[in-house]
Amino acid sequence: MAENPSFDDMYAGVPPWDIGRPQREFVRISSEGELQGKILDSGCGTGENSLYLASRGLQVVGVDFSNRALEKAKAKATLRKTKGEVRFILSDALNPSPELLKEVPFDTIIDSGLYHAFDGKDTDTYVSNLFRLLKPRGTYVVMCFSDLQEGDWGPRRVPKNEFAQKFTDGWKINYIKGVRFENNDPKLAGPLGARAWLASITKVN
Repeated sequence: MAENPSFDDMYAGVPPWDIGRPQREFVRISSEGELQGKILDSGCGTGENSLYLASRGLQVVGVDFSNRALEKAKAKATLRKTKGEVRFILSDALNPSPELLKEVPFDTIIDSGLYHAFDGKDTDTYVSNLFRLLKPRGTYVVMCFSDLQEGDWGPRRVPKNEFAQKFTDGWKINYIKGVRFENNDPKLAGPLGARAWLASITKVN
């Protein structure tokens, strides 16, 4: 499996999305009971969301394409005691690894800033893989940059209507909400957070 050098190199330092804590929107929806069962953290980075959910007693598998990110996530896991189980696996979101496929199916998949890294056919491939990894009636919860965010610095801006275009047969959109994506880059609104979409989408069959 080839690594993505650009992302892996960014994890040699602190990338803009690595805020050293879980994203507040995932904390909120977890506290409201929305994230249940066996959870896949797709594009887990250094593991903050995964470790937070495991601390709540959930079974979590975090996956990323960056070895450096996963090394940091595993180091954090050894230092923190969690109620639940957490594992970190190297895998490509467009071509899931055999190790990840052994963990299928998942009740819930969370995605904090990976969806907007894809475009065109890659987005279609990613959505197909999400369907493959989820249980029937399982739910995908994604937070990605919104087209309402000003400027063009940073990741792709996702139009709200794209969800209805990409998640069609076999999917049901539960909600799409405007939220803020926390980050450490002043060009992207910094701690206030860039404008983003939080969407909940269920696999119906």
